[in-house]
Amino acid sequence: MLEGLDMIKDKTYDDFFLLSSLSRVQENTPLFNERLIQFEKKLYNRFPRSCNDHYKVEVFLDRLEVPSLLYILGYSGAALIEIYAYLERFVIIFMPRMLTSEVKKQNEIKKLIERKSLNEFADTLVSLDIWNNADKEFVRKFKKIRDGIAHKNDEMLVKYFNINEDKIFIEDEISKKIKDIDCTEYIIETISLILKIYVKRRPGGRNAKAKGKTL
Repeated sequence: MLEGLDMIKDKTYDDFFLLSSLSRVQENTPLFNERLIQFEKKLYNRFPRSCNDHYKVEVFLDRLEVPSLLYILGYSGAALIEIYAYLERFVIIFMPRMLTSEVKKQNEIKKLIERKSLNEFADTLVSLDIWNNADKEFVRKFKKIRDGIAHKNDEMLVKYFNINEDKIFIEDEISKKIKDIDCTEYIIETISLILKIYVKRRPGGRNAKAKGKTL
């Protein structure tokens, strides 16, 4: 599905579906407009149009279309859950390809790892020198906030957001904190982590090492 990226490498950010579709959404609320502007600003700051991998960034950004739209429309909690799920699925699909080029072995590895958590994958990817300790820490914190939201664990979220437990309307405070989460940072970091995996997806092959300017 992601092979043949060279076929689209000459496209610009504006050629892709996600950002063009966002600009056509009929939503004029201040929150929507502010988030859309900040989303594009932070995205281009982290992944400039001039970077070698801009077309890969756009491919992965399009795969994150649903959580991006959810965030910009004000549903940060749902967006976080979707972003985390995409990153986890990507790792499950591509880790076997990094370990062996034989399809049969890849399928067997996938069976062994498909029920493992992203935290466990992070340990392995650090040991393989694909991710670093900062990446691992990001994943750890990401999983914590994701689990708190997905399982509606108020106790976990109170600790995560450092909310005063004596507050009367604590659920309202949690909801406000979740809504205010800047999912752009999670989308950007997720794309960065995916790129690190993608460029090393073939053991010993031409993609084993990143070429040109890295992100």
